[in-house]
Amino acid sequence: MTNVATVASDEPETDGTDNRSEDPVTVPPQATLILTKTAIGKFQVGSDGQYLLSLTNLGPTEDPGPTVITDDLPEGLSYVSATSLDAECIESDGLVNCTLLEPLAVDATVEIILTVHVGQAAYPSVTNTAMVTTPTELLIPSEPIGSETVDVESDPLSSVMY
Repeated sequence: MTNVATVASDEPETDGTDNRSEDPVTVPPQATLILTKTAIGKFQVGSDGQYLLSLTNLGPTEDPGPTVITDDLPEGLSYVSATSLDAECIESDGLVNCTLLEPLAVDATVEIILTVHVGQAAYPSVTNTAMVTTPTELLIPSEPIGSETVDVESDPLSSVMY
């Protein structure tokens, strides 16, 4: 944005080139971002489980990005897939990075479905945490970290007696 000041006088002007001044001011984006992580359904050793990651921008400005949601999978969970219409997700060694494809408008929400394989180390419960990074200044009450603790059922085949 540019701040403009002008001056005028009732007296005759001899040099009108100095009656206006402009000062460009950079206004950084500021947003309240809320990240939530919710388990979908039950988690059982030997099966796949899913999380819904939702990122919402409550404003007052859009988040132009680049905005990245990072999920460092804990022991017992291994990456299967991540799908979203609004983000591109890449996994490497259990670290899932989902980069938003577009700026996040005010009152907009991006959703990601993260599918993981549940291993024995996740039993009897597992806590999985994701976080948001962005160059946008986060305002209070932003919640850039979403965490979910899930009870994990044992593998039903492990209790079968032969």
